[in-house]
Amino acid sequence: MNSRGVPSGRGVVSMTILVLAAVSIILCGCDGAGPAGSQEVEASTSTAADIPARPNVVLIVMDTVRRDHLSCYGYARNTSPGLVTLSETSRTYDDAWSTSCWTIPSHASLFTGLYPSGHGTHWEHLELHEHLVTLAEILSEHGYATLGISENKIVSPEYGFGQGFDAYLTTEMKTPYKNQAVDAFKTAFEQKGPEPLFVFVNLMEAHSPYDSSKEAFGLFLSDDAYLDRCLEADIADWILGDLAYDEQELVHLGEHYDAEVSYVDYLIRQMIKALQKGGQWDSTIFIVTADHGEYLGEHGLLNHQLALYEETLRVPLIIHYPALFPPGSRENRPAQLTDVFPTVLTLAGIDAAEYPSQGVSLLPGDMTQERPILCEYFLNHCFTRPDTAGRWSDPRLQRYKRRLKTVRQDHVKLIRGSDGSVEVYDLGSDPGEEHNLAEDAAYQPALEQLNRLLDAEVERIRIETRSEEATPESVDEGTKELLEGLGYL
Repeated sequence: MNSRGVPSGRGVVSMTILVLAAVSIILCGCDGAGPAGSQEVEASTSTAADIPARPNVVLIVMDTVRRDHLSCYGYARNTSPGLVTLSETSRTYDDAWSTSCWTIPSHASLFTGLYPSGHGTHWEHLELHEHLVTLAEILSEHGYATLGISENKIVSPEYGFGQGFDAYLTTEMKTPYKNQAVDAFKTAFEQKGPEPLFVFVNLMEAHSPYDSSKEAFGLFLSDDAYLDRCLEADIADWILGDLAYDEQELVHLGEHYDAEVSYVDYLIRQMIKALQKGGQWDSTIFIVTADHGEYLGEHGLLNHQLALYEETLRVPLIIHYPALFPPGSRENRPAQLTDVFPTVLTLAGIDAAEYPSQGVSLLPGDMTQERPILCEYFLNHCFTRPDTAGRWSDPRLQRYKRRLKTVRQDHVKLIRGSDGSVEVYDLGSDPGEEHNLAEDAAYQPALEQLNRLLDAEVERIRIETRSEEATPESVDEGTKELLEGLGYL
């Protein structure tokens, strides 16, 4: 039974075999596939006739991967050769956005098609609500076998993300030349039964401290003297000056980060090659995105907390499904993570209208240029926890004690804080968001329009989901330790 009391579906028996095999791999290991960058992805030759009525679905989240640090989006460093090849046979979205700047709310938006204030899963309530209908639940009800594989321990059943999955594996990243998530993925498709398969994978090598991928570690480093200078993730230490990086060290942090991104690209290549080798590539919808990006010194920030700037909000999005998404095509109309939900349902032959969301279909012809983009950030727990509130009362941190909402339409973006702060940026002329135009008389009409638009969007979400602003809740010790380890506290 899934969390809504509906039988999880017709994939349970074969999924049991699948999970046993996957767990065996995790415990025992398997032969390695070699260092990053050593294999290429074959080009697809599928046609509409090759696509089944109910294709497999693979959803890969590259945790903490910035869009602008991928060579498939024009980055000068060759960080993503596999995604470059994938984009040649896929549709690449050039204007895709997350719904928040960190993991939990962004994944909840992927799974439910709702904005953070709609699904209510964020800093002030860390668990995905059981009453929400998830993508995995719906696919399971319609005959899909469902498997979740996550390297990020907060994207797990303990936080409600297991809803609708027949099996959910939280894996490690530590074994050289092996990867438990990729091994479990391969086993899933080797052992799958006749029912279609939905597999969600979170790969978090690019998350701080940028040293988890030993095979790629130092790949782009321009000075070996900085080999051991990776990111110490405490954002408070950085803002308070207790953790210092000079300009050159920030450059090297970026080099370490790029090496991790390149290894994630390598892992995705291994999954694609497994599908191709098994003859299942042309019968699989293959989606690659990210939950958020990362600050590497921009705006005085590291990690991905406390603000809603472009470095954390703009994400990659690539969909491989040649029958409906023209190979090599690029889409410049805006998209968000909420859109994956209705898109997958439609591609799986399910009437998305039966499961209302706040996303729109990404199928060609369904997107609009005028659509507003909304992102949200709720109050970080450090401001309310007794053991951290004293330190976080420092004025240098108190400036971040606020909820944030941002709306963008066309090239103008508003960031509005619950503390009364207002920022306006013209992304067309100022993509780095260096010049706040909130007091610029020429932008007052745009500011007024965006304020009205943001109010309307927030009210729409409230009505559609019957949601209210959350009250910060307490965090147990286990959750506290886990979030601290990831640099969130």
